[in-house]
Amino acid sequence: MNFVRDKDEIEIKSRHMFTAIRFAVEDREVQINELKIFFQNGDKLEPALNETINAGQSSRIIDIALEGRYIDKIEFRYRTTGNVLKGRANVLVFGKRYNPGY
Repeated sequence: MNFVRDKDEIEIKSRHMFTAIRFAVEDREVQINELKIFFQNGDKLEPALNETINAGQSSRIIDIALEGRYIDKIEFRYRTTGNVLKGRANVLVFGKRYNPGY
């Protein structure tokens, strides 16, 4: 099996705090190997994530904090499986906003 390796960095430009994130994958299967979540206060979270996500599926939910945290950026490394001529996967990141009323 041939793998195409990618590293992406997503800056989060939001005034909202988040309690969790998850990844969704379009087009191709990917294996996410490394994840780093950087917070606005300078802290960093590196949850263990060695997960294969099929096209059209989502990762497990990655909890950040019950009380919510401000995310500065997210870095992750992943591999698109299969032949590079068939294209690469599109990886989306979704955040669960902190809602203190619930």
